[in-house]
Amino acid sequence: NRIERQLERNRYYLKHIADCIYSFTFVKDNETQHLYQYDGTLKECSLKQLTNVLRKMDEYVDENIEGLFKPGDYLVSPLNTPQKFLENKYYLTSQQEEIKTDILKALRNSNALRGLTGAAGTGKTLLLYDIARELGSYGKTCIVHCGVLSDGHYQLNRRLPHVDIISAKDVNESAMRNYQYIFVDETQRIYPDTLEIILDVYEKRGAGCVFSYDYMQVLSHKELDRNIPAVLGKRNDFIEKTLTDRIRTNKEIALFINKIRNLKLKQEEQTRFKNVDIIYADSYAEAGEIIEYYCGEKDYTFISYTTSKFKSNPIDYLSGYDNTHRVIGQEFDNVIFSMDENFRYSEDGRLQGRIHPNPDYIFYRLWYQGVSRARERLCILVIKNKKLFATLLSVKNGDI
Repeated sequence: NRIERQLERNRYYLKHIADCIYSFTFVKDNETQHLYQYDGTLKECSLKQLTNVLRKMDEYVDENIEGLFKPGDYLVSPLNTPQKFLENKYYLTSQQEEIKTDILKALRNSNALRGLTGAAGTGKTLLLYDIARELGSYGKTCIVHCGVLSDGHYQLNRRLPHVDIISAKDVNESAMRNYQYIFVDETQRIYPDTLEIILDVYEKRGAGCVFSYDYMQVLSHKELDRNIPAVLGKRNDFIEKTLTDRIRTNKEIALFINKIRNLKLKQEEQTRFKNVDIIYADSYAEAGEIIEYYCGEKDYTFISYTTSKFKSNPIDYLSGYDNTHRVIGQEFDNVIFSMDENFRYSEDGRLQGRIHPNPDYIFYRLWYQGVSRARERLCILVIKNKKLFATLLSVKNGDI
């Protein structure tokens, strides 16, 4: 059964790059050995059948295999591609499956308290929604989103049976007591009093709870100070599960983001970042024209910085788009994001942001939130900061 599931999963990924797929698995167990072929059903076959297939191959790929796969073809986001999620057109990784099994067992047997963490691109949101959907068949389930609800949330709310999706600001004691299972997405942004209501339902009414979070996605000083993941971690009944395998982001983009965060970061191999564009604008008016072109003609999504309601800043010129707070939990194939004179490098090569016009927001964290939404291509538009532009261009070309 495991072999069959693995080969079926492989075919799911491969079907996007090939019309005809031959799937084989070789198993050796002590003195016995077996060769299996999968074409919808798993059956034992001979070595001759494998060699006959190999003789048909007049070319092969032995390097840059990852470059053949476009994440947008096979990765599913519950929020950005809700239809595919509802139709089960996705697979979980082995690590996700293992964590899912553990959480399902814990929640179905008792009122367990679990944490789900991992860096951007590890598939936390998909796994959270997948588990919530399954538990919806056993009891009334709620997903609490600690941010602004997107169109994807509303679509899932209408069509996902036995699961309610609400904003954290709508959490109250009377509503929560109706749920047997409560899932919280982007927990690092939740307010302490909201967390207290949910934990009270867990303790007094026996609800099972799962909290998903990424500490790097904290966007403000108040969120840093609250440190909700640490609050949960101090509880004796809390068990945290960590996703380590990046599945959403292009490996190349993840390497690029890490490199420009710290210019002195040593890489295992020199990389020229083909899926990253660095472009320059002399003014915000020119930047606006470039953004319109990229969004209209090249199918990019522009994400703006969240602005301040109290004090103006040059970022205000580009505020007519979804901002870094509105895209929490979402992902996009192609992202264009700006950097201007609000950013510079320290003497030790670390990226730094100025104080945001809303002093509670952290420019550097808003930046990370924006660039980490890209899963296929990333374009960084540098505005009126030639020194920064030169540095980023050197990183892209492998000179740093």
